[in-house]
Amino acid sequence: MHDAASRIQPEHVREGLEYSLHQLKLSYVDLYLVHSPIAWKYQPPPSQGTPGDDDPVSFQQTWHAMEELVDRGLTKAIGGLFHSAHF
Repeated sequence: MHDAASRIQPEHVREGLEYSLHQLKLSYVDLYLVHSPIAWKYQPPPSQGTPGDDDPVSFQQTWHAMEELVDRGLTKAIGGLFHSAHF
């Protein structure tokens, strides 16, 4: 799926998933994960933003926007994949 690091701001979460669904020719996904709570500066699809151009956004804001994706039937479940290990 599309790397949506520039679309985890609440107002762009749906756009990021809908872009991926269109590219995959699907109407929904079983699971939609947010990989990191760090947002890059917003750029419309298909651009993926630029590392280092972070745009402060709280994980809670993104999560609430993702809950709406479940309500709209665009995904069956949502989740987060976070780690703090340094490699």
